[in-house]
Amino acid sequence: MRGFRMAWWLSLWLVACSVQALPWTIEVVDGLDRQQTLAEVQLQLLPARQQVAGGLTDGSGRFSLNTEMADDSSTTLTLKKHGLVVIEAPCPCNGKTYAMLPVKQNFDGLRIVLTWEADGLDLDARLIYPGKNLYFETLKGPDTLLEGADKPGHGPEVITLEKKHAGDSYIYAVHDFTHGTTARAHQLSLSQAKVQLYLGKTLLRTYKVPRQRVGNLWTVFRITGNSELQDINRLGEVRGEPADAMSEVEVLLDDKVAVSSLEVGAVPQGDAKTLNEQGEATYKAGDVLRSRDFFRQAIEQDPAYAQAYSNLGLTHRKLGELSRALEADNQAIALASGATAATVRASAYYNSASIYEAAGRFADALALYQKAREQKASPVYDQAIERVRKL
Repeated sequence: MRGFRMAWWLSLWLVACSVQALPWTIEVVDGLDRQQTLAEVQLQLLPARQQVAGGLTDGSGRFSLNTEMADDSSTTLTLKKHGLVVIEAPCPCNGKTYAMLPVKQNFDGLRIVLTWEADGLDLDARLIYPGKNLYFETLKGPDTLLEGADKPGHGPEVITLEKKHAGDSYIYAVHDFTHGTTARAHQLSLSQAKVQLYLGKTLLRTYKVPRQRVGNLWTVFRITGNSELQDINRLGEVRGEPADAMSEVEVLLDDKVAVSSLEVGAVPQGDAKTLNEQGEATYKAGDVLRSRDFFRQAIEQDPAYAQAYSNLGLTHRKLGELSRALEADNQAIALASGATAATVRASAYYNSASIYEAAGRFADALALYQKAREQKASPVYDQAIERVRKL
């Protein structure tokens, strides 16, 4: 999957407009050592309805470009470098400095801080790792500590990972103790709960609870055995005693199990499905902008909804938002599962191939059209393959 992501990124150069390096400038630095600048960071400006522009930072971590896009509030700046957490920031961005943090790093001393706003709600921070379930009844584990669990109010509850054990995976989640046995509880989703990760004084990441979802367990992230931080950020339902609240996500302690496979209780997709259907109907009616909003809302409801990602990729392509289209297709391919998986993947491969073909990248387009046909036989894919072979 890493190779595919690199492929779509490199393809942007062939669909991007040519620009000259002049006045507009940003700087990119190491998030753990801000005196150290970062060279060869892949930069991209993504306007709402234009072709993308971008480049690489130079040896001093700087990038300059002559464009008005950087002053447009509808433009998104994306920064990527292998091994570092991706940054997506809204413009205006001229003259700003951006700090990038490593995906894999030493997590010794990591502090995980949970807070929330809703009154009358008791939320519990949870951490599991091989042989240990850290929560309000245990408070301490091998090289871990939970503080603040006995305090009323809105937190904070703080878990400190004093030392990460080599080869061990860790799963962090938030449990709604107040509604631990309530079916279709929605209070956690409305709690404005927030989880922040700190190494020393450096804020690594902020997570906000998914909105408009049913569930009493918010599974937030995983740290893998080789120290890679992986976002989960999914809300689901669990039943039973507090000690068993994490039993459904223990499977993720095996790094071979994909984060996208997580199913916690019976999480209904009704709302997300309805939004996706509304998006499809709106798209067929010709209102592409509105359909894009419906697909985005469907994904907000269910972040693992592969069909919604595939549909979103199609709307981005129609609007000329090519890098966003490729990324949405990539997500659809990665998340597709169940009886419709082949159809979703085939559609996403086809959408991406169409972008490459329009950009004149015929070899890449052919490879993706063939992948679409491998997933599902269709005369449309056959015709596309024959067409590109003749170019």
